Formats: sequence, structure tokens, C-alpha cells
Amino acid sequence: MIFLFLAVILSILLPMYMKRELKKKRDERLSSEFKDAITALSGYISAGFSIENAFIEIYRDELKNDHRNQLMHKELSVIVSGLRMNINIESLLMDLAKRSGNGDIISFAQIMSIAKRSGGDMKEIIDRTVNIIRDKTQVSEEINTLTRGIRLEQNVMLVVPFFIIFYIDLSSHSFLAPLYTGYAGRCVMTAALIMIAASCFISRRITDIEV
Repeated sequence: MIFLFLAVILSILLPMYMKRELKKKRDERLSSEFKDAITALSGYISAGFSIENAFIEIYRDELKNDHRNQLMHKELSVIVSGLRMNINIESLLMDLAKRSGNGDIISFAQIMSIAKRSGGDMKEIIDRTVNIIRDKTQVSEEINTLTRGIRLEQNVMLVVPFFIIFYIDLSSHSFLAPLYTGYAGRCVMTAALIMIAASCFISRRITDIEV
């Protein structure tokens, strides 16, 4: 009974946790690759390329360097295909922003859309955006370094209660039996589970510092 209870709980919580962590890691990876892409974009615009041709050149560089497995390579492929179909760059960037849900890309797409309509200095705008994203990335990396130990402690504390239950059940099954057979025991264990889930949620919210 106890093992079935633990299996059900883990089958519910673990996929949710893994999905959240994978999404976070993907977003961090996309932000890093996007920063590199717009840094290259700034260089090409400084060399006299239009923003459309600059994106095409960045995509060609990605092909030469065999970066096909990178997330940004796939997005650049979509942008270049759109440009070849005469879709304007603002629409392509906004589409990328909506699909990715990445805050840096959303901000960049909005800035580019305004700059293209107002005829602003594209080089200066992109240089400032690159600097802002670079600073943000550095701060995020420092925060992750400082909170890595705390997150490890959180994971350990989350696993410990289940390990204790598992150990006691193996060594003295009759000791825990009332907690899973009687009405009062089930209420207590349910309340304990809710408290563990709440503490996990609160601790994650505390350490997930948005820059």
C-alpha cells in the first residue's frame, strides 16, 4: 500500500517537475544562443549590411560552423525562409518571439518593430540591446551560481521524507500501517503531503529570481 501511494505521488509530481526544469533550461539555452546571434548581427550591420542580409549571413555562418543542433539555428532557418518569401523582418521576429515565449527575444522584436517604423539608427539600437542582454545574461549566471547549492539542498529535503517512509516500512511495516489504513492516518499523511508540496513550491519561487 505504501509503495503504491509513493508511486502514485511520484508519477504525478515528477513529470511536472521535469517538464518545468526542461523548459527553464531550454529558455536559458535559447537566450544564450540568441545573444550570440544578435552580437553577430551587430557586427554585420556595422559592416554595412542591411538587417535582412545580416540575418542571412548569420545563417550561412551557422551552416559553415555546423551548428545545426542549436536552437537558434532552427529559428534562423525559419527567418531566412520567410525573408526569401518577401515577409518583412519585423513580422518574422514577432513570430519568433510569440513561439519562443523568451523575454529577451520578445523585447528585441518589439524594439526592432518600433525602430523600423520610426527609421531609427539600427546599429545603435542593436548595440544597446546586445549590451543589455549581455549584462542580463551575466547577472543570471551569477544568480544561478549563488543559488545552485540552495537548490541542491531543496532537492535533498524533498526526497528525504519519502526515503524515511520507505526505510521505516522496510524495517517496521506495522509501525506505519495505521497511517494508510485508518481514516485519521490517511488525513494526516495527506496533510503532510500537501505541506511537502507547498514547501517545494514556495522554495522554488524564492530561488527562481527573474532578472
